[in-house]
Amino acid sequence: MATYRALTDLFLPGSVMVDAGTIINDGPGGLLPAGWIPPVSAVEPLDSAAIQAYWNVGPVGLNGADPNISLSPWWMGRRWSNILVQAPKCRWVRQSDGSFVLQGGGESLGPRI
Repeated sequence: MATYRALTDLFLPGSVMVDAGTIINDGPGGLLPAGWIPPVSAVEPLDSAAIQAYWNVGPVGLNGADPNISLSPWWMGRRWSNILVQAPKCRWVRQSDGSFVLQGGGESLGPRI
């Protein structure tokens, strides 16, 4: 089972809308279908299955490793619904050789180009 935290409001398969900050998963009774592909910088992976799926997608160009991309448009603060959304701990970080490493849980998976 892969578990994620939504960093922005998301429209999920099955016409389901979740607020930023919501914990979602693909387990039995979860909101996500099995094999769901996590959108880079819109969710934070919270467990090993989610980290692996997030790493498999990889960073999307330079945007995938922009630490501020998930801040837009709400800037990780109080939104109109007064929900505080914390910045992700697991995120892509660009390395000096041009590769990307998933810091905050995915370092052992190695770099992505």
